Amino acid sequence: MFEGVPDEDAWRNRTTLEGACELTPRWLEGSLRYVPGYAAPQYAGENGPMSEALAAINRLGFLTDDSQPGSEMSSGHGQRAFVTGRCTEQSAAIISPVLPYGPEQSRWFIKRLQETQAHH
Repeated sequence: MFEGVPDEDAWRNRTTLEGACELTPRWLEGSLRYVPGYAAPQYAGENGPMSEALAAINRLGFLTDDSQPGSEMSSGHGQRAFVTGRCTEQSAAIISPVLPYGPEQSRWFIKRLQETQAHH
């Protein structure tokens, strides 16, 4: 399953949700080149606040599997931000109070996630 894949041992040795939540931020930040289920050899998403927010939420126990940044409406076109993933009920209780309600709040969101991580 993992033969010939960069970072295969790291993923092979993680068999829990928590283990995947430890590795996914490393992939988002560029220190791992592979994550199962993603066709590109490296994270091809947004850099900066979006990837920082995704890494932070993974570290809190929410394993992200899809996301997109939001953009303001312009000439009738825009995009809603979203993130999907999996977590335990315990992680959901920690994460829910700090979820943002709009794309402009990503810096606030990162700060709140970091504060929450420091307390757990």
